Amino acid sequence: MRSLGPLSRIFLLLVVLVLAGTALVVFTAPETPKILSVLDETNGPVLIKNVRVFDGENPALITHAGVLIEDGTIVDLFQSPASLSKAFPDQTTLTVIEGNDGVLMPALIDFHTHFGMSSGRPPWDSSIFNLYPVQYEYDAYLYAGITSVVVGSPIVEPFFGSIEGGPRIYTASKIITAKDSHPVPMLKSLVPWPLRNMAIKNTVLEIGDEQSDPGRVQALLENDTHHTKIIIDGVIPPGIPKLLADDVAQIITASHARNKPVYVHAADPIDAYQAAKAGADVLMHAPYQGKFDEEMLDFLSASRTPVVTTTQIWEWIDRGISKQPPFTPLERTLMAPGTYASLSADWTKGLDSLGKGVFSPTFARTIAPQFHDNLRSNIQAMIAHDVVMIAGTDYGVPGLTPGASLVRELQNLSALGIPNLKVLQMATSIPGKLLEPDGPALGVVRQSALAELILLGENPVENLGALDRVSVIFSQGRIIKRAVALRRDTDE
Repeated sequence: MRSLGPLSRIFLLLVVLVLAGTALVVFTAPETPKILSVLDETNGPVLIKNVRVFDGENPALITHAGVLIEDGTIVDLFQSPASLSKAFPDQTTLTVIEGNDGVLMPALIDFHTHFGMSSGRPPWDSSIFNLYPVQYEYDAYLYAGITSVVVGSPIVEPFFGSIEGGPRIYTASKIITAKDSHPVPMLKSLVPWPLRNMAIKNTVLEIGDEQSDPGRVQALLENDTHHTKIIIDGVIPPGIPKLLADDVAQIITASHARNKPVYVHAADPIDAYQAAKAGADVLMHAPYQGKFDEEMLDFLSASRTPVVTTTQIWEWIDRGISKQPPFTPLERTLMAPGTYASLSADWTKGLDSLGKGVFSPTFARTIAPQFHDNLRSNIQAMIAHDVVMIAGTDYGVPGLTPGASLVRELQNLSALGIPNLKVLQMATSIPGKLLEPDGPALGVVRQSALAELILLGENPVENLGALDRVSVIFSQGRIIKRAVALRRDTDE
């Protein structure tokens, strides 16, 4: 038998090590309990009885004797018991959910997420062994009443097994960015080995290097994804390259020629403004490198270019240092125990250990707080100028919890002075219209709309805290309940 040469033996050893490491990951993933119970997924007729309906658009709740859904669609709404009895004198043929005078509303939409790369822990305590499984991330989103998500990069799929259920996914192309630009340094800093190189290869297309050519971008635009994702960011870390405005404009034009919207991450308000003028369909962050001027704000308002809020993308550092504000019951419920311990520990030594990477001690203690202040100021300025805004988290960032962080995002927006009705619209009807412009409608409760719904006990227009306590989730023909109770503030 022919013996293996040195290179072959090295290759075989690497294969064995990768397989062994992969198996170890499978068996040492963080403990994540079964948190959902699927009551029905037959797509048969379902009658939701005796509910007050928040339709996602109007402040007044309308009492309905019944809402009929079938095949994932709202078929009819019956305001009076008489009209319901006339339509269905025999309700034994239906699956009936008793609403008990609760509030039926559109399920929530998170307009900026990343799956398969997060443990929720700070960078110094994150490894491949404590990443959240994608299945758990999906389940946590449903638990929180979020049944539709926009991803900001291709999903890093699990090595083994398959995903069951989950929210509606609006998929992204590979991120188009400049050579060695964001998110490459951040992925190298945050994603544990050996996933980091795979994550970069599978989620990023760098242009501007010797391998770059228009054909690579054109091929990417031909992929069967919902939207094209572009990043223009020279500050994570400061001083890295970023895409030029002309390149961004050309990519937007080429993507629109294929009827594909373009979602742009721009750190600098100038880049955000130029991208919007070039036709960007959505700005995926409120910029944080500086502040909008009046001309930029007036243009965004007039053009109705939507901006995703992402208030927590820099807040997590200060929150980790100060431990304020405390975690919400929903965060505690959906956070892995090890992640809670990591976020609750003293961060002094961890921050000092970061060295000169993306999240250096100087970046964490000086630059990130300024970015956070700029982002908040830009949101407040956009409120004053009636700029269209959409709720989104950028989940995948350290310190964020799957599902729970969108509900906290809405609370942050309320604290910034946005009325509850508007906050709810920013997570339902406004993004729904963007994602399904040609119907069937998403993010609203009306006849022929998608039956992406949640049932609450209280009116969220009066109290956003009602969103913590979802009793039933309706999504893609499934009826889902929580299998784990929401933690109380006193639970340990």
